[in-house]
Amino acid sequence: MDGMRGNHRSSRYHQQTHTSYAQGYAPAPSHSSAPPPQVGASYAPQYHPPAPDYSSSYQAQHHSSSAASQPPPHVLQQQHQAISSVAQPNIYGASGKKYKELGMLQQGGYNKDVNNAMNGMAVPYMSSAERARHEVFVQNGRLHTYGQNGSLQPMDTTGAVNPMDRHLFVMDGKGGVYAGSSTDVMHHSAFMAGNPVAAAGTLKVTQGQLHEMSDTSGHYAPPRDYGQQFHKEMRRRDTDLSQANFNYQGMPKKDKKRLAKENGIEFERMYPHGVERKYY
Repeated sequence: MDGMRGNHRSSRYHQQTHTSYAQGYAPAPSHSSAPPPQVGASYAPQYHPPAPDYSSSYQAQHHSSSAASQPPPHVLQQQHQAISSVAQPNIYGASGKKYKELGMLQQGGYNKDVNNAMNGMAVPYMSSAERARHEVFVQNGRLHTYGQNGSLQPMDTTGAVNPMDRHLFVMDGKGGVYAGSSTDVMHHSAFMAGNPVAAAGTLKVTQGQLHEMSDTSGHYAPPRDYGQQFHKEMRRRDTDLSQANFNYQGMPKKDKKRLAKENGIEFERMYPHGVERKYY
């Protein structure tokens, strides 16, 4: 999915939007009056004014059926802090980032989220508290996530749909991993509220045993190097990888950059300070 087909699409997009990019971004006309989503609390490109965040109302409606079984937010946060300090101490310090991060594609990611919002299907961008409920921990070599009662349970993606038996995941620059089914998360951009990630793709897990990792993500289209960062983090945490298949779909960054330069292709990616044009 991250091969030359994506490059050709980007090439056509680059040719069509070269002029409009210089003049400033303007969303496509829509019959809906709903404004576009806000991309993270501090994520407001200069050419695009801040807009209301629909995540709270979406989450309230989307999770109303299970809200009664969830512990209060402050209890979940206390549990998260206690478990996090024991399960995976942060050896990098409070603000250290050890992994390179990749911005979301403007065309295949951000614009898609804007169009979804305008059509009444806003992507539920997560707050830090909401994101914490999706964090993935490693205990005794196996992946664990929060259950409905707020306690850690072996992660299991069996029965998930779109993709089948897999959950979406991202990793941030500090090595924090977050995962959830597409029915809860909708798109990879939801986890980090549209901000850059160090890895993105899907995970197949049975009773905590990691069986497959894929770096497939339409919103981020990460080169292979970013999926390999996730592999490195799993090794650092002593995860049992004896049954894991790392299914890389993206090209190595150096190969993608070379091909993009040869074909005059650039990818517009979103970062907190604005848009950057890259060859990958």
